[in-house]
Amino acid sequence: MPAPILGGKDSHGGVPAPFPADDSLFRRLWRNDRRGAFADNPHPRVEMRDVVSVYGFSVKPYTVPEPPSPFLMEDEDGALEPGDYLVAVSWMRKGMESSLSPSEKITLRSAAGIRAALPMVMDDTIDFVRIYMTRRNGGEMLLQETVPASVSETAIRMDNAGGKPSPFRGFSPMCGGERAGLSLWRGRLVVSSGGTMTFSEPLAYHLRDPRHGFFLFPETVTFIAPVAGGLFVGQETHVVFLSGDRPENLAMNPLACQAPIAGSAVLLEGKDSGADSSVALWCADNGHVMGMPDGSVKELQADRIFGITPKILSSAIEGYSLAKDGRATTFLAG
Repeated sequence: MPAPILGGKDSHGGVPAPFPADDSLFRRLWRNDRRGAFADNPHPRVEMRDVVSVYGFSVKPYTVPEPPSPFLMEDEDGALEPGDYLVAVSWMRKGMESSLSPSEKITLRSAAGIRAALPMVMDDTIDFVRIYMTRRNGGEMLLQETVPASVSETAIRMDNAGGKPSPFRGFSPMCGGERAGLSLWRGRLVVSSGGTMTFSEPLAYHLRDPRHGFFLFPETVTFIAPVAGGLFVGQETHVVFLSGDRPENLAMNPLACQAPIAGSAVLLEGKDSGADSSVALWCADNGHVMGMPDGSVKELQADRIFGITPKILSSAIEGYSLAKDGRATTFLAG
């Protein structure tokens, strides 16, 4: 089975890893049919709000939606001590767990159990439901049991004190992004929509931290190109370099180069560029620009090329670059 090819816009979900070396199929999918071409359905209606994975000619949402809260009732049959309890659930798809649902509170006045009506599962790819509960008057969500998705109700009659804590409490499903702003960086999925760049959790591409996992820009992001020292980020009128190794410690450094052509960035292997590691390459009004691993730039053709985008802003057209055998070619469309 080929490696998954990824895409999406404004979604709630995550994506598998890794990206293929050549993402041309995804880019053709995005440019040619924003409703989702190559789907199993001969008349597909897969909207690009969803993050999708592409295996051959099959396009499927790779989303584990966040479930609603369970409905709680007191059960006379049980040994839970009197006090306050919080209960939440998560959904599972082939071993991948969603973010935790909003918690529901119940107060037991005497020793009893808790009967939980589980949220209805409309997605037939969800195979299990995990039920979490705090200890009496506690705050940490501990796993109580895992039941098949077909189960509509369950009872908690004693505290499973040995249950593991929820790994995804406080997270949200990963949002999608535009074609030009989609990349992998240090084990995170990075996407952009408008002037917002969002990071997934490390090696949990389907989840994001809504409190800290984003970076705001004054202009629309036109490309994202990760290198060893950080990320080159295209803007409508300029390019910046974000230096750092984690989203919370990134520093923005404006670069002295011309406005990039949206979507024209591509990564070149170090052996093809003479650098120790991968470098970024994009097209501007004065030809190709190379972004080095340390955040510096080289305008490779500025001495002989100018006026690629006369009379209009470079952000008004789109580009698509291919790199093969040490050569890069950029195609432009107005």
